[in-house]
Amino acid sequence: MSSRRDCIKRGADLVIIDSEKEQEFITEHKRDYSWIGLSNLETEVTWLWVDGSPLSQQFWGSSEPDNGPRKNCAQTDVNNWVAHNCATDLNWICETNVLLP
Repeated sequence: MSSRRDCIKRGADLVIIDSEKEQEFITEHKRDYSWIGLSNLETEVTWLWVDGSPLSQQFWGSSEPDNGPRKNCAQTDVNNWVAHNCATDLNWICETNVLLP
């Protein structure tokens, strides 16, 4: 995914949303539909974050995830997540750990 490559090039990775507070922040500050760091590319039935961790919080929209053919990546929707074709051209959200002095 070019979105992940871009994040890594910037010293970050695609966002991992692991709390309701972070989901609310993303929903409030994103501009459009955007890729997040969640996919089921490894196994069709298990959604994992880019760091290999499983879902601890889930914010799927109704009837999601739609595990249809080629719907292997997650994007933000209005307030939720949607399974979508990874090749779709969307914005993406990167995150990094910032060390404060």
